[in-house]
Formats: sequence, C-alpha cells, structure tokens
Amino acid sequence: MKILAVNGSPRKGWNTSQMLESALKGAASLGAETEMVNLYELEPFTGCRSCFACKYNNESCYGKCGWQDGLTPLLEKIKTVDAFVLGSPVYLSDVSSGVRALLERMIFPVLQYTNDRKSLFTGKIACGLVLTMNVPRHMMVRMHYNRPDGPLCMAQRFLGHYYGSCEMLCACDTYQFDNYADYVCTMFDAGHKAEMREKQFPKDLQKAFDFGKLLISQAEKHHK
Repeated sequence: MKILAVNGSPRKGWNTSQMLESALKGAASLGAETEMVNLYELEPFTGCRSCFACKYNNESCYGKCGWQDGLTPLLEKIKTVDAFVLGSPVYLSDVSSGVRALLERMIFPVLQYTNDRKSLFTGKIACGLVLTMNVPRHMMVRMHYNRPDGPLCMAQRFLGHYYGSCEMLCACDTYQFDNYADYVCTMFDAGHKAEMREKQFPKDLQKAFDFGKLLISQAEKHHK
C-alpha cells in the first residue's frame, strides 16, 4: 500500500502539516509506504484554465489535464497511489486557494460530459480530507461549514465519487501564532488558545493517526 499526503497550507510544519504527518504515521503502522508533498512548493500553478483539452475527442488527451505547470507531476502521481490524504486550512469557509486549484485540476478532467457523469478514472483510491480551522467546533456548525451542500462537504463528495471513496476529519480551534501578543487579535483569548494547543490538539493528532489507518483499511477493501 502506498499513501500520498498533500499539505495544502502555505505554512510548513504547522497545524495542517502536523495532522498529515500523524496520518502518515498511522498508515505506516500498517506497513504502508508514505510520502508528503507541500503543495505551495510546486508554484507556480493555477486552477482549471477551461482549455477543454481533457474533453477533446482524442485518445491521447481525453480525460487528462492538458495544462502544464507545477501541478502536472503531482496529478500523475496521485493516480498511482492506493490512498491519498489532502490537508487544508479553512479560509473564508473554504479550502485554501491552492487546494481549490488542485481539486479543479483533479476532478474536471475525469468528469465526463455525458448523461451518466461517470468517472474516467478507472482505479479506486481511498481519499481523505483533513481540515484545520481557527474557529471552535460550535462555530463550525453555526457557520454551516459542515452543511452537505457547502464547499467543504462538496470537496469530499467530488473526491469520493470520482476517485473511489473519501472521508473527512476536522481539527477546530487551532493555534495560529507563536506569540499572540505580537499580533492584533483581540477577538481571541490567548490563554484559551494555549490550553487548546496543549490539551485538544494532541487528541486531534491521535485522531489523524487513526485516520491514516482507516484510509489504508479502505484502500485494502478497494483492492478486494
């Protein structure tokens, strides 16, 4: 089993990255081969350019993203793994712009313009979506981040439908700064944030570890 994690946060080594690293450790505990890619190190890249090369009636390009940039090697690599976990911070109620670009380039080429809308991807990948956010869990619910037709759940549904399956894991009320006193952020209680970092985030990392194990288990089911 091979699992690929993509850190869709511009910040390396912070919440999203740490959650993904824990997920990979969980997958490795079951014997999986692991790899991490930092998405923003692949810049420059863009989202879908509406060139429609992937819809052209030609065997060499149909179903494949025709735009060549920093995402091109990653798009090919994703198709070769058994499990894939994509991590993103939540910005303005959605994934980061880099993750949005990747999702557009992953989904649109394999989405058929036919009545059945079946996937052109013939394999099955156990996908996972790991989301980190500054808001506490009750605010996540109040702001409808988890509504079925919202952008976060839609990303999960797209990955599941077009690539095999997809699970989602959220870490809320995350720590944003090394020192809150250095920033204008009076809407936050620095003491509360420090307590959440100390007491809750280790629990989130354990959930991520278990999440990685879950993805490998689902990948094994796809191969049966």
